Amino acid sequence: MITAEDVAQWMVEEMWRRKGRLEQAIAVEGILKKFGREFLYENKNGNLAICRGVLDAFELASGNGTVWSVSGKLWRYREQSDKPGRQQD
Repeated sequence: MITAEDVAQWMVEEMWRRKGRLEQAIAVEGILKKFGREFLYENKNGNLAICRGVLDAFELASGNGTVWSVSGKLWRYREQSDKPGRQQD
């Protein structure tokens, strides 16, 4: 049985494979193809989004070295110029 932790680990590996960046749209597409809709939901805008359980597991699996770029709609490795916290502009 596939778990949210399995999906999160795949996201960590994809981020590494993509040289430290993982766009939300790419993650959603990959999760849909590899794991199915079970780990996605339709948001208020009608778009597929990643379930909270997967995102929580991803935060644990990726550690403090990863941030969410709001403007880029992607996860990336933390840079020296980043502010404290997970979310960056």
